[in-house]
Amino acid sequence: MRDAAPASSPAPVDVSPGKPLHAFLAVVLWVATAASLACLLLFVGTMSLWMAAADVNPLGYVATTLAVLAVGAVCLSAVRKLPRLRPLPYVTRAAALGAVACPFPAAAAWLLFATG
Repeated sequence: MRDAAPASSPAPVDVSPGKPLHAFLAVVLWVATAASLACLLLFVGTMSLWMAAADVNPLGYVATTLAVLAVGAVCLSAVRKLPRLRPLPYVTRAAALGAVACPFPAAAAWLLFATG
């Protein structure tokens, strides 16, 4: 009887201990991004419920927010695939991507407040 082929395991993530500042910066940027995104989505959900209760179509607010976040996701994917970032250590790449990801939830919130 033949042995089953071994399952391929993902490549191990190389977290170099020599870059603690990059690791700290990556964590801070991604926590700030996640917190602002959570607050933004809570705000949009609350506004949508209030607008629906007042018989106003909330589609404009939701569409604006989703459009800005979609542009941010596309930009983040494009930056992640840059050839200059590939040879960098994982921690440095995470910090660079966090710096790119952080402004998009803030821009979405600004658009909501400016057009509101």
